Amino acid sequence: MYKDEIYERTRPTLLPIRWMAIESIKDGVFSTQSDVWSFGITMWELFSLSSAPYPGIQRSDDLYEKLVSGYRMGKPPFATDEIYGIMKECWDFSPMSRPTFTQLINRIEGILKQDMKIFLE
Repeated sequence: MYKDEIYERTRPTLLPIRWMAIESIKDGVFSTQSDVWSFGITMWELFSLSSAPYPGIQRSDDLYEKLVSGYRMGKPPFATDEIYGIMKECWDFSPMSRPTFTQLINRIEGILKQDMKIFLE
């Protein structure tokens, strides 16, 4: 990760900018809501089979400007529309508009139950 500059030195320490919420990048604010943003990025990684987030964007300044202007990553190849919709909700500009972890658990559990029901029939 250090070789590929995934972590960037923007403060005295290295920070995982590509996994951080807008408010965390701008103001250093970390919360459960910013953790939800990061969870959405992790979901994107899983459904892209471990691609690095924000492919094609090299600089953290460029990434921040794109995020503020509304840019979000596209649907990864192995995600359903429903899963991608959850990711996009995790990346809502307003922290309070993002789902809670309880809501995420319930929704993902519902999707898994649907899939298992189909599989077992």
